[in-house]
Amino acid sequence: MGKFSVSDRGLRVAFMARWPGKIATGRTAALTSFADFVPTAIELAGGTVPENLDGKSLLPVLSGSTSKHHDYVYGVSHNQGILRRSVFPQRSVHDGRYHYVRNFNNMERIERERAAGKAINYFLERGAKEHGLPEEQLFDTQADPFEFKNLAEDPLQAETKARLKAVLFAWMEQQNDHLSEDGAITLFAVKKHSLNQTEKQFNYIVPEEHSAPVAGLVDPHASTQPNP
Repeated sequence: MGKFSVSDRGLRVAFMARWPGKIATGRTAALTSFADFVPTAIELAGGTVPENLDGKSLLPVLSGSTSKHHDYVYGVSHNQGILRRSVFPQRSVHDGRYHYVRNFNNMERIERERAAGKAINYFLERGAKEHGLPEEQLFDTQADPFEFKNLAEDPLQAETKARLKAVLFAWMEQQNDHLSEDGAITLFAVKKHSLNQTEKQFNYIVPEEHSAPVAGLVDPHASTQPNP
């Protein structure tokens, strides 16, 4: 239900740690991330954690000295190079209760650009139609843990949405993300399951007129390099 997505049920997974005499039995509601694993391992090994790592050591949480860790945690999804491969990049931010999701390829954007006279890429429109999600989503995961009710257009949640949106885009800029609020959507050059490659066994059929090599593909590794 959440695989290849930034939905809460796709990102929120169990993390268990056992260390007799060091970690007491219990649970924590602290916001943590898999990015915290590396600094935790470094500290456990007696090393010095580099300041430029995204995560931070979980030892204070595991030892029970604090119940708070991050103010926000983030989600990233691309949906290229996999079996369905429809272009649908997502980013999200979670504050422990509210979860803001930005779906960068969506029919709202496609129709805005079409109305502005812009040429529409076949693979972008295909991905937007297949996923069928709005540009913005906001969920109260305390009241709605399975994220059925989108609150993005609820005027009572306007302040929460604005706060989380600002936090998300600031984090994306800090991460040298290739996506931005109004920027182009990157199409990646991948080794398997390319956009123009028909694969009937996966029910992925590309019309003949769109089967030529796709122009403007970007090396996914190069896309994450720091900006000059």
